[in-house]
Amino acid sequence: MSRRLKTRLLFSIFLVFIFLLAITVWYSPVLLKGYSSQPMGYGILIARNYSQSDVFGMEDNLNIFVAPSLVEERANTSTVSNKFTYYSYGYLFKAIGQLSINQLLITSFILHALALVLFTVLIFYLFGSSIALVFPFIYIFFPFQWQHSQFLATYEFALFYLSLFSLFYFWGRDQKLKIIYLVLAGFFLSLTVMSRETFMMFLPLFFIYLVFHKKKLEILSVFIPLALMLLVFWAPSFLSQENSNLYLFKTGASEELKSPAYHLYGHLYADPYTYHFAKGDADQELEQQITNTDSDFATVLGRLKVGANIGERSIGFGERLLVGSNIFLKHMSRFLAIEAIGGPLITLLMLLGLYKLKYISKELFQFFIFWMIGVLFLLSYLGLSTRNRLIDFGWVIALLVSLGLSSIFLLLKDYFKLKRFLWPIYIIVVLLVVYNLVIASHVFWGRAYDDKDNLAAIYIGEQIKQSEVADDEIIATSFREGHVLFNYLAEKSFVYFSPETTDRLIAEGELQSAFDKFGVKYIVGFHEDQSVKILEQTSVINISSAPAEDELVKPTDVYTNEMWFLNLVK
Repeated sequence: MSRRLKTRLLFSIFLVFIFLLAITVWYSPVLLKGYSSQPMGYGILIARNYSQSDVFGMEDNLNIFVAPSLVEERANTSTVSNKFTYYSYGYLFKAIGQLSINQLLITSFILHALALVLFTVLIFYLFGSSIALVFPFIYIFFPFQWQHSQFLATYEFALFYLSLFSLFYFWGRDQKLKIIYLVLAGFFLSLTVMSRETFMMFLPLFFIYLVFHKKKLEILSVFIPLALMLLVFWAPSFLSQENSNLYLFKTGASEELKSPAYHLYGHLYADPYTYHFAKGDADQELEQQITNTDSDFATVLGRLKVGANIGERSIGFGERLLVGSNIFLKHMSRFLAIEAIGGPLITLLMLLGLYKLKYISKELFQFFIFWMIGVLFLLSYLGLSTRNRLIDFGWVIALLVSLGLSSIFLLLKDYFKLKRFLWPIYIIVVLLVVYNLVIASHVFWGRAYDDKDNLAAIYIGEQIKQSEVADDEIIATSFREGHVLFNYLAEKSFVYFSPETTDRLIAEGELQSAFDKFGVKYIVGFHEDQSVKILEQTSVINISSAPAEDELVKPTDVYTNEMWFLNLVK
């Protein structure tokens, strides 16, 4: 066997190993706790409904999450963005059937792991085996990556397509038939953007980068197929006002969109009842919070941001500058945050890696800095988005940390003159960095699992499945995120009533009238005291109140596994 063939064989075995390791690590919180701490996203409902009835929707005119059997009759076409992710899951469901929560999580882990494998191949091509052997371990244990792997229907398809784009672009541009690979890169970049539209911010930056470096062939080969794909599959829904990102460009768009989506206006309005029947009071309260001199600065900025995000209030240039600057600082602070990136140690390694990259490839050095800072700038001032976006360029951060570690290797070799124990000491350093990431993730998971809402939602979902509720009978719940999971598990119709709105309606004696507007016949998930008050004033039936702490008991084997693992990382 030739040396080259042996190297490829060993590297292939390594890729299989990191693929399995990634899935195992990301699945471990679910295995040890017995459930996922992250709420189910609405996108899975859209995918399920599309697979069963070819309707891309989940809510009716009053934002009731209708049962699957009623989707074709009552659900409006959803105006959500990131449609290609939901279509991808929809076609997956068509092919293999509806998946359980556990199967959905494993699907997400597999897609994230496939992206990791492709990124590792790219790193091997660009920087060689020494960096490629360290890179996947940093990537796997990054807190933001570990966290996002459990967020269903968010980044899994987008990162998989991004890894294909990155591989075809950076590897393909050095091949003889590079135009073919660059066209494929443009194709997969379009899928990335349509799967997660925050990557739209990457496009102008990438274009400017190519223009600055006078890469005419790459501009044409990548952006022509990209533009064609977006014109055919993305632009029609945006131009016909079936895309919620329209809010970024037009105030008052919610009244013109075909179906206002609760997941959007829920950032400002407490629940569907407030939005549809008490909107005036909520709008007045918003304006008072902004104009009241007694309101603290953070509250004013938060209200300005939310009002602009959902198209309910225009925002002036000065206000946008203030809000955007606050958001930009928050994004930059995540490069130091323990629960996001792993803390200052990782930041220092990243900066050290940037310094080394400058001497390895000045072009990549400029591109990565321009990409990361540029995207965060656009997300802050244009998108007014505060969510953690480190995962958008997570592979770049993992690469920089790996380069930083390689600089430590050279320091040990050249400055300390280590020879005999060089590799063992370097491996220990890498393991300590990985352990630092594990500890940082442990902080996040400990806090995430302190909130047992998801476990309670699973418990309540099982109670609903055992009840005899017709598909057209509406169930009201006070679980803000739970009604999405309830709809998926029990396949019944649900509407959300916030505890605050419910208390106010009880005090005003208007709760029965409010329930009648939505056709509510049952309630589920309200706290016991509130359930008693609801039953006193209305004719609804209580399926199950929110479970008490002692009712949420995990199996003994799950508890034992959890304690064994946590003792290792304390």
